[in-house]
Amino acid sequence: MAEDKDGLAGILPPKATAEPSETATATPTTIFSPLRKAKQHRALATTTRSFALRLEPEEEIVEALQKTVQELGLRAAFVQTCVGSVNHAVVRLANATAEQPNEIVELTQKFEICSLVGTLGLDAHDEYSKHIHVTLADAEGRCIGGHVISLKVFTTAEIVLGECLELQFSREQDDRTGFPELRVSKRV
Repeated sequence: MAEDKDGLAGILPPKATAEPSETATATPTTIFSPLRKAKQHRALATTTRSFALRLEPEEEIVEALQKTVQELGLRAAFVQTCVGSVNHAVVRLANATAEQPNEIVELTQKFEICSLVGTLGLDAHDEYSKHIHVTLADAEGRCIGGHVISLKVFTTAEIVLGECLELQFSREQDDRTGFPELRVSKRV
């Protein structure tokens, strides 16, 4: 057995290999919540690749992400990281529901991008879908965040996209939420 210099044996996963595993699915895991019963989730394992891009002043981030996904044919993409700033943002706030989905704010001042996360891609029929959230900080450090409708670059947006190579993302209407929700499947 290898020496455990850091005391992290059993905590960190084994080192990744360059080749994907023959078994592309992980075993179902149980997630415990003190507020509800344990729920079974099926996680699908995959290898990934990354794409870096820099957007310039006045570029629209949502449009640039869609164009990149479509040009590269990404099936199961996600935003790994983004730093930069915007001077115009349209976001849907967290209190939106299926019955009241239009709780939207338009922001026309300068903000630092503190976080940009989400899933996006082309489904099996080459239909584009996205679900992106942002956290923005104003000049005094106050933050606002929500579901992204539109973001316009002020100085720069340095974005790294990832793609799950063995997976396919699509969206299906969920009657419980009233929104199209993520469906993850193995790529055919």
